[in-house]
Amino acid sequence: DVFTIHTFANQLATAIHITELRRPLLETVDTMTRQLATLARAAESLRHAASAVAQSTGTIRRGVLAEESEVSGGLQATESLAQVSRRVSEDGTEAAQASTTASEVAHKNRDQIRDAIQRLVALKTFVSEASGQVQRLGQVSRRITGFIASIRELADMTNLLALNAAIEAARAGKHGKGFAVVAEEVRRLAEQSATAAREAGELVQDIHRQVGEVVEQMRRGQVNVGGVEELSSAALEALDAIVAATAQATAHAQRIASAAGEQDKAFGVLRQRINAVAAIAGKNRAEADDVATRADEAARGLTDLERATRELEEVAAMLRELTRGFASVA
Repeated sequence: DVFTIHTFANQLATAIHITELRRPLLETVDTMTRQLATLARAAESLRHAASAVAQSTGTIRRGVLAEESEVSGGLQATESLAQVSRRVSEDGTEAAQASTTASEVAHKNRDQIRDAIQRLVALKTFVSEASGQVQRLGQVSRRITGFIASIRELADMTNLLALNAAIEAARAGKHGKGFAVVAEEVRRLAEQSATAAREAGELVQDIHRQVGEVVEQMRRGQVNVGGVEELSSAALEALDAIVAATAQATAHAQRIASAAGEQDKAFGVLRQRINAVAAIAGKNRAEADDVATRADEAARGLTDLERATRELEEVAAMLRELTRGFASVA
């Protein structure tokens, strides 16, 4: 009948309309499924990439930490070297000052030593002349000894003559008394002369002995100062060499002090650069920490995105099943 036909027509129209609606819905669900699959693969790739970035950032961070440690060690080593260089500079300066003082003392003493050497040479001349004079004095003392011996002989002869005169006066009796008195005076004077000559001889012998000792001492003195010119010349040459060596030592010490000072300045510049590198390394470490944190957060976000994508895939599958159910109902 008409009502049945009308009902069938409505159902047919509804089925056709549902069929027309199902096609774009299925296409949309299929498209969404493919896009979700692509998104899932992209999210997985991004998650792996984020994990790799996090690992690389961790490696970089460890490298930066090692770099900071090396920079810190280098800074400490540089500081130690700077301290050593500073001590070398101070020691070099002190050595230069000491060498300068030694050079001044050597210059000052060189003139004094030269004057002393000249006096020593003059003393040698004086010793030589004095030795000659003492030797001549010894010769004179020997001559005096001869004169005294002659005087003693004359005194002995005079004494003998006085004795003979006394004998002759005794023979003459009273006429020879005056002559006897004169003879006695002559004998007494002869004895006094002999005594004086003997004492003078002993004194001259003592003087001669002392002169001999002085001559021997003078001879030894001449031997001791015999090579004074050569020794003086060698001493002056050695002193000049000491002065020259001291001057060279002063120059070397000054150069060492100057080089150590320049090295200390270079260490200062190096220390500043190492500090700058340490600051950069610290900044890089902070940035690496920030990148690692962000990479970890991105990895966790991508993991959540993968989970949400899988849930959307499940929803799309459910929609696809529902759409097919609509088709079967139609």
